[in-house]
Order: sequence, then C-alpha cells, then structure tokens
Amino acid sequence: MADVLVLNNRKPYFFVEFVDIIFEEVEEHHDVTRLDREGSVLDTTRAFVTAFLWERPDAAVVVGSGFATFWVTLIGRILPSTDVVFFHNDFTYQYYRDFTEDAWLRTQVERLQEGGPLRLCDAVWTLTPYQEDYLREKKGISKPFIRVPHGVDVDEFRPDVEGHDEVREELDLDEDTLAVGVVGTFNRSDKHDIVYGWTILRALAELDDDDDDVVGVLVGSGDAMKYIRERAEELGISDRLILTGHVQHDRLPAYLAALDATVLAKQDHPIDKMTTTMKLPEYLAAGTYPIVDDHAYAQTILDHDVVGVLPFEGIKDEAFPGRLADHLRLLLDDRERLRAGQRHARAVAEERFDYETLQTEMREELESLLA
Repeated sequence: MADVLVLNNRKPYFFVEFVDIIFEEVEEHHDVTRLDREGSVLDTTRAFVTAFLWERPDAAVVVGSGFATFWVTLIGRILPSTDVVFFHNDFTYQYYRDFTEDAWLRTQVERLQEGGPLRLCDAVWTLTPYQEDYLREKKGISKPFIRVPHGVDVDEFRPDVEGHDEVREELDLDEDTLAVGVVGTFNRSDKHDIVYGWTILRALAELDDDDDDVVGVLVGSGDAMKYIRERAEELGISDRLILTGHVQHDRLPAYLAALDATVLAKQDHPIDKMTTTMKLPEYLAAGTYPIVDDHAYAQTILDHDVVGVLPFEGIKDEAFPGRLADHLRLLLDDRERLRAGQRHARAVAEERFDYETLQTEMREELESLLA
C-alpha cells in the first residue's frame, strides 16, 4: 500500500470538492494525506513543504500552480524518492499575457510558477488530448501524462432533479419559453471588451419580436454585473435577460435542470482549448442542450448532427452571436431536436464524466506511475 500526499493549491470551494471526490477510490487502496491551501502564500508554502518532508510519500499530487507548488516540486526533484504529479489546470501565464494590460511583472511571476513545476515534476495530470499535444509540442514536455478530466455526480446533476420546476417558476419561465444560459463568474477583460456570457446578450439582441420566447439566463455573480445590466439596457434586452446572482453549488443542479440549453463558446486560444472546464460535465449531466464552439474539447465528444456546434474564430468572434441567434430560432421551431440533444448530452455525461468511473481511472493511473 503506497503513501500518497495530495496538496491542493486551489482555493475555490468547488475545486476543493472536486479534489475530495476524485481521490475517494485512491483512499480505499492507499494511505492518502490531504492538505488544502490555507492562509497566506507563505503559510501554505510552509505547510506544503513540511508535509512533504515529514510524509516522504511514494507519490505527491500537487494541484494548481503557485509559489507553494514551485517549492514542493523543486524539493521533489532534489529528493527523488517521491514521484511528483503536477495538475496543470491554471494556464495563468498565458491568461495574463494575452488578456490583461500592464501586468508584465505578474505575467513573469506566473510564468515561473507554472513553468517551473511543469519541468520539475515527474508526471503531468492533464484533462484533454489537446492539452497533452500542446505541452509536448509547444512546451517540450516529454514526461508521462495522467489524463483524468473534470467530472460530475450524475445522480446529483440530472434532468429530473428535485426543485427544477420550482426554479422555472421562480424565474418566471413558462413551458413555451426557451431558456438558454451559462453558469460562471462574470468578470470583464478590458483588453478585449469581453464579459462572460456576452454571446447570449448579443444573440438576444439579434432576435426579433417573433422570437420573444427566448430568454437568456446568467447564473452567478461577479465584478461585471453592473456592466452587464448597462449593456442589456443599451441592447434593449433587459426584459429577456435574467440575472440570478450567486447560487450555492448545492442548488446549482436545480438551476441547470431548469434551463433548456447552455452555451459553452470558448475562444480559439490555447487556454480555452486545453481544459474541459468544470461546467461542461454539469451542463451535460443536467440534460441541457449544448451549444458549443467548433474547436475546443466539447466538440470532440459530441455528435455534431444532434447538438449545436457553431464556428467561433479568434478571441472575440463578432459573427458568433448571429450564428447563435439562428440556432436558437431552429430550436424554437424544432422542439424534437432540442429534446434529442438533451438526451445525447445526458448520455455523454454518464459515459465520460461520471465520478465513479473517473475515481477508478485516477487510482489506476497513479498505480501505473508508481509501478
């Protein structure tokens, strides 16, 4: 029985929950010690390094880039008795480089904190085939990859989950309404004038009075909520846009099941093409009709003839909202297509993202590395 140390340097509660769940089967077969980021950067670094040196595990899984991650992987290189696995999920260097302004120093710090662990670790935990190809071809990473994507509890997120009818009533969605939405933290990139969910706002503006049964729903909160309200007013869509505000994760299944369709339109950029996102498995498991771009991970696992796979070019595709509006009109006229896409989404979630399956994959991947 091997000793496994899991160090989670990501703070959001839903990510802590993901790490908790994905290692459940590993804990049944091995001695696992878990430690999450707490306090300041120095506090976390001290705690991680102390745990690493004290435990001297057979394998250490380090989740998320950062100062603490850098030092743990460096010590793991100096003391090679432990296989160190780095979960590469942040891509913060490229984000600051390409999506922010006047952040040169922060960009270089992120470059070190992400690039250091990638080169110091013994194996990289990835999410998608594209991510592995990118790291191998663009970054020159030639070490083993462990591929386990984000997952979902398919019993918790499902189309008939308790409370979804009440949510539709709460949001004033009648049976004829086509509710299309996204879930997220709504922040704005000043550099590109992009806010999460902008495609839905613009698509609603493209629709005419005959399509007023389409309602946009943005589930979540963020710094850009005032901007979104002002933009909706400018576009004349305030009466067809619902902003729910923050929703606790335990209520999210009912909110997703209340939606008819969800949009996951990712930019044609490496940081968006490499990850599954935690949203995708939840959207699919809830049985929402998926409308996705034509280049990121989602389009590789969905049947293009059944769901919406739409072209998206560059960082901000000004033509995409028009394509989205056309597809929403199609769904208004063809409710059987909508239902078929929803069934397909649920089937893909059960096949690819069920936590019980991913837990086994994580155990087998770690055991293969240790062997």
